[in-house]
Amino acid sequence: MTLEDDLHIRDARILREVRDAVTAKHFHIACTKVFEATHPANGSLVESINHPNHYFETSYGLTDVKAEES
Repeated sequence: MTLEDDLHIRDARILREVRDAVTAKHFHIACTKVFEATHPANGSLVESINHPNHYFETSYGLTDVKAEES
């Protein structure tokens, strides 16, 4: 999986920040950056993503909110 092709992240700054976080083994920061890039309407998260289930639950929760607004 690539961020550019699979998740459509094209911003060079974000790609660099994710790569640097992974290289430094700060996976929670990298995951949070990916989440913010793939959910741009929500801005920055208050807390970082620290587990794959947290990523899913937060993303799924946003889907529920959008469905209720429709």
